[in-house]
Amino acid sequence: MSFDRMPKTKVVHSESKKAWNVIGSSLGSKYKIARIPYHCDGREWPDKHLNSMWEKEAEKDAKFISECFNNREAISEFVLNVTKRGGEC
Repeated sequence: MSFDRMPKTKVVHSESKKAWNVIGSSLGSKYKIARIPYHCDGREWPDKHLNSMWEKEAEKDAKFISECFNNREAISEFVLNVTKRGGEC
């Protein structure tokens, strides 16, 4: 699939789970691309600070994944250029 036909993405919090979702935001592509949970067993940590920390960390990961999808042309160019130079940045 060409880059111009691939959907843009955005990060939203799950309505039913303790997780961040990366979803397609283009018309006709409202599907989940990734889920980044921050409580794997469904329980909260006893420490509210830890809960907040894990949630923020998961959100950062989701935003990174979304940015990779939304900037895949630049990333692809960078990888091709590095490959051509034998791995040197």
